[in-house]
Amino acid sequence: MVKLVAFDLWKTLAEKPFSTAEKIRQEFCAHSTLRHKYFVKLFEEVTQTSVWNSREEMAEDLLRKLGSQANERNVARIIDILEEAEGNFSVYGHSIGMLNLLKVHGYVTGLVSNTNNFSVDHIKERSELLKHIDFPVFSFEVGTIKPDKGIFDELLKRSGCSAEETIMIGDKEDDDITPAKAMGMQTILYKDYDQLKGEFSRLDIQI
Repeated sequence: MVKLVAFDLWKTLAEKPFSTAEKIRQEFCAHSTLRHKYFVKLFEEVTQTSVWNSREEMAEDLLRKLGSQANERNVARIIDILEEAEGNFSVYGHSIGMLNLLKVHGYVTGLVSNTNNFSVDHIKERSELLKHIDFPVFSFEVGTIKPDKGIFDELLKRSGCSAEETIMIGDKEDDDITPAKAMGMQTILYKDYDQLKGEFSRLDIQI
């Protein structure tokens, strides 16, 4: 029986106006042979597995890992890209209502997200989303990113639920679905809210 309904954050409950990793790749690594998905993992590992004291510190470290000069101009540009995306996020219109309905029907809610601490600060300041999630787990807290099993283990530890009592919902097959399924969770690959409602109905999850 499902007790815990867990979600990815970006492109599942909320979205940014553009991919920060892709924009940085285009501006700083346009001639790199590194494929997009591997660049995204490099970006996430550098920026989203530690608690940063400042954006400047994070940008400098990222530039060094990319082999670019960590000068004042480049640091400022990285920060501009991050702030433009993170500061203009939007929560999907259905998200908060759906989370509330899940709670009304007796489920607890979780979140497993690759993100940095500054993004979470923006979300807390500008939306009520996180107030409606019982067990949020962020990569910068755990020190590892999806698809690593450790971040999902942390969700189960905090919630007190087993993998068999958990359903994981996210938009990325490699990050959200495959690792959760390997642990014994039920999964839904998110496409849109209508599709999600249909999947919930199929699994007898009431909203």
